[in-house]
Amino acid sequence: MPSVPSLEELVDVDILQRIQDWFAATTGLTTRVRDTAGRPVTQVSGMTQFCELITENELGRECCRESHRYAITALRDSDEPVRYDCHAGLLQIAAPIRVAGQLVGMIVVGQGPEARLSDEHVEALAERIGVSPQRLKAAARHLTIWSDETTRRQATVLTSIATTISQLSYRGYVLRRNLEELSALHDVSVALTSAEALQETLDIITKAMSETLHVKACSLRLLNEAKNTLDTAAYYNLSEKYRTKGPVAMGDSIYDKRAIEGGVVKVKNVRVDPNFRYREEAQEEGLVSMLCMGLISHGRPIGAVRVYTDHEHDFTDPDVELMRSLASQAAIAIERARLVEELQATNTRLREMYEQAVAVQEQLIQSERLAVMGEMAAGVAHEVKNPMSAIYYVGADIRDHGASMEPEQLREAADRIMKEVKRTIAVIDEVREYAKPVGVEGAEPVELAALVEEVLSLMRFDKDARGVKLINECARDGLQVVVNRDKMKQVLINLVRNAADATRPPDGQIRVSAHEEDGCAVIRVIDNGEGIPPDVLSQIWERFFTTRGPAGTGLGLDISRRIVSAHGGTIEVESEVGKGSTFTISIPMGHG
Repeated sequence: MPSVPSLEELVDVDILQRIQDWFAATTGLTTRVRDTAGRPVTQVSGMTQFCELITENELGRECCRESHRYAITALRDSDEPVRYDCHAGLLQIAAPIRVAGQLVGMIVVGQGPEARLSDEHVEALAERIGVSPQRLKAAARHLTIWSDETTRRQATVLTSIATTISQLSYRGYVLRRNLEELSALHDVSVALTSAEALQETLDIITKAMSETLHVKACSLRLLNEAKNTLDTAAYYNLSEKYRTKGPVAMGDSIYDKRAIEGGVVKVKNVRVDPNFRYREEAQEEGLVSMLCMGLISHGRPIGAVRVYTDHEHDFTDPDVELMRSLASQAAIAIERARLVEELQATNTRLREMYEQAVAVQEQLIQSERLAVMGEMAAGVAHEVKNPMSAIYYVGADIRDHGASMEPEQLREAADRIMKEVKRTIAVIDEVREYAKPVGVEGAEPVELAALVEEVLSLMRFDKDARGVKLINECARDGLQVVVNRDKMKQVLINLVRNAADATRPPDGQIRVSAHEEDGCAVIRVIDNGEGIPPDVLSQIWERFFTTRGPAGTGLGLDISRRIVSAHGGTIEVESEVGKGSTFTISIPMGHG
């Protein structure tokens, strides 16, 4: 867990100096704040001439530091002021400055003896640290003698001052930690938002939890509801051997079960805890204390996360709250990553379905083209053979005997040729107008709203529909009609594609609706495109007629009408130039 920062980092040194100066001026006592190594944090307040002489050289200063290091050692296990004599024989009183239970420094007062210092003592001290004995003895005569009562009063006041500094330091510590946690949460949030793949998200979570909570390692397992296990998902700073322990059955892990149910699990030492399954492995890994909680998304558990320290640690309430915040972010990010992957998979499947549908439609169109051409060829061959033969023989007769034929005979021959030509033209017209209905097999109840949504989902990948808004206006009322699903989908794809070809982005839109009307299922495909001119509108149902140039086959609408007719229905169009077109399909509800 994070160590408490130094006293200089927690409180402005100028503030400490002002507090210390006020105390020294009020009590007349020499005062100084020192860190946990005995080094001075502030400038000394009210220093006596005696101590100034002692600290003139480095040897004297080091002797003072050594004296204060003794005090620091004594204060580590005590909340009460400590009395001690420094190397010069002066009484010192030190009170601890603690933040979050951790010693960060001390405030020291003193530089006065409990009895007058003898000349022999001062001379020995001067010789040891290398200062003038005469000057040091003169300064010693001005030292204030401390009585027991004075010592008790000083200790009481000093405790109060130390408490004030501790409280001020603790507030700085809390503020600092809150800022660090907020910054860490922000950084984690940014990292999770930028992650795209699920595994990348999981790796960010385990690393972020370890670094933010200042722990050794982190592990994350996801709930497998089908098997009722927690499966390994991500680890940070754990060995390969530890990571490959395999899934954990929910019934085998008391701690994971408690975490999944919303509890918080704290273990002081996993190496000796009887409910921790992998004690030996934890010892090899250097794991000691553990904090575990569940990953909850929308009230539903999706996994569990653990953090480990490398030393015994009592996890605090702030630790738990910070981890809970990280776990909440993690759960949201995991669900988001899962959704993105599911959408990507769905998108891939839809694209494949679309490509298959396009390929099938092209095959169907080609098959229809060949079938129609075969029908036409057979019909033309049968119906045109006789008149063409008659024309041939009449022409041959004129060629061979025209010079000797009477005008009336020539007129009769010409009339016969014209009659046969007219008959041939009629046959051709009849073949062009002829549209034999296709049979429909495999008809089944189909929910129209779902069928329309499937068609629009496929068409969103069509290059002609890019930038055009596709709107499903079908009511979700479960309206069904008995049709061949694939053939009816072919009809709708053809109509939507034609509408897209006539509609221009960015304002273009195509709306598809379905409802029951007068015993029929009525489907409308409505666009706000350029509309169909009247002269073209009259030809759109003709076989091989197209306005799309080489890109069109002229068979789409004819095939669509034949499919709808095979279902016992009708297909009609209304259009206005500049406003758009509406194709309406009506199929009897009782058909099939």
